[in-house]
Amino acid sequence: MNYPNKDMPRLSTDVVANTLDLHQQIANLKQALAQSRVDLRNTIKQANTDELTGIFNRKGMIDAFSKTMDQKGGEIIFIDLDKFKPINDTFGHEAGDKALKAVANALSRHCRDNDIVARIGGDEFVVIIEGTKAKSRAIDIQNIFNALSIERAHNGTDVSIKINASIGAEPFKNGDNFDQKKAAADQKMYDAKKAKGLNR
Repeated sequence: MNYPNKDMPRLSTDVVANTLDLHQQIANLKQALAQSRVDLRNTIKQANTDELTGIFNRKGMIDAFSKTMDQKGGEIIFIDLDKFKPINDTFGHEAGDKALKAVANALSRHCRDNDIVARIGGDEFVVIIEGTKAKSRAIDIQNIFNALSIERAHNGTDVSIKINASIGAEPFKNGDNFDQKKAAADQKMYDAKKAKGLNR
């Protein structure tokens, strides 16, 4: 082919090369954006997740509640493990961690997908049940602990450690103050614990 300008072949080659380079840059940018979205989702998940148990932490519980349930009403169930400190003191913190994981797993298995299960600190858990027409689930959740235990080697012997809990439930409806209702559930839990002759 005869080119009117001797530099035309080089220019054509440069255009093709630049076009290919531009396509590659666009592809790299799309890949970087996709990875950024994944990283952001992971960061948000980590910020909302209890590191030990994998369920919601306090922040995750509040965020999930505000997004999905504040217009629907339901029931807040506050759970505090009984005599948890002696488990740590007698069998070690590894046993304590195992107990917390067992509770989180049992609650998660028992609850529905749209229920919120959270560990909000230490040995305290909260379950938020959606739906004002449903009967109280506190008894159902209390029954979880009737058969909940962990196995642990102690002084060369395998022992079964029973896990018990005190529970308080408070219904809520659209427009209620979440913190006030959670505090009411907390107080009912504390009343249940006192009835057993236990302190917090």
